[in-house]
Amino acid sequence: MSPPHRPQPAPDVDPDSLWVRTDLMPTGQYATVVTLGGDHVWHLDRAAALEYAATCVAIATAAEHDTAVMRLLLSLDLPLPAAAEVLAGLRWHRSPQVEVLRGLRLMAGVAFDGEDAVPPVRPFIETHTPISKGQMDTPTLRRHAGGVLSSIAGVELDTTLFGVLTSGSLGLERARARAVVAGLRDHWPGGQSLCAY
Repeated sequence: MSPPHRPQPAPDVDPDSLWVRTDLMPTGQYATVVTLGGDHVWHLDRAAALEYAATCVAIATAAEHDTAVMRLLLSLDLPLPAAAEVLAGLRWHRSPQVEVLRGLRLMAGVAFDGEDAVPPVRPFIETHTPISKGQMDTPTLRRHAGGVLSSIAGVELDTTLFGVLTSGSLGLERARARAVVAGLRDHWPGGQSLCAY
């Protein structure tokens, strides 16, 4: 059996983007695989994938909540330093950075764009690994979480297909069956089955 392969992001994809896929593990079972660029790979069982997806949505919601609070306070003509103090008080009640996977931390952020008296405020997510730092918007993180949830169903479907291909009258060798399952990405409705965010 060949070892699980590491995907290489397409050349036009940001190397700091999160990818989701399923892959056959040495145990013979498929699992959800999350990658960040080509350097970081995490294999998640069903429970870990569910927890990870829920945490991603919670972090996106925290960034959006912080942004709404700042917009509200600024619309009430609260000075920026006072509004920032309220935001700091809110953040004190939660961890500023959440280690969602070993070595991957996400942090909810609020950005101020422009030099206006009341600058536009937008949410963002900061990504941290031991060797890199990146940024994404909240819709991207939500889509990523949805991709993780879809991969949970994909794991069960891929595992079943692999079992059917390697048993019965078809009886493909494990490496060939793995290649057939991997080939699903080329026939996925709507394009690519790998989720890159």
